[in-house]
Amino acid sequence: MGISIARTKSQAAPVVKQTISNLAKYLELKNQEDHPDDKIVDDFLFDGYGKTSPECKEFILNTSLKEAILFDDIYVGKALFGLCKIIENNPNMNGKNIVFLNTGGIFNF
Repeated sequence: MGISIARTKSQAAPVVKQTISNLAKYLELKNQEDHPDDKIVDDFLFDGYGKTSPECKEFILNTSLKEAILFDDIYVGKALFGLCKIIENNPNMNGKNIVFLNTGGIFNF
């Protein structure tokens, strides 16, 4: 699942599909027909790139203080906020192994 912080599903899907195709070609894998838009969540855009919400800002601050990991409110913080909300709203994800890829974020904090 990918949590978009700037693009709608319809904007992100072609980019993701092309990236998957390029990676499959590079790794010499059979390019599988996939529908990335089924795996893109755009519920946490907060009106677009660089935008956030008071709830998200509070989450980022509290999580950064509690976990001693810095998250920005443009990229990683928004995505982590989104993931936590998805888990919170989907009890069937409780107890599942979930990996969150922290791609940075300290410079925008």
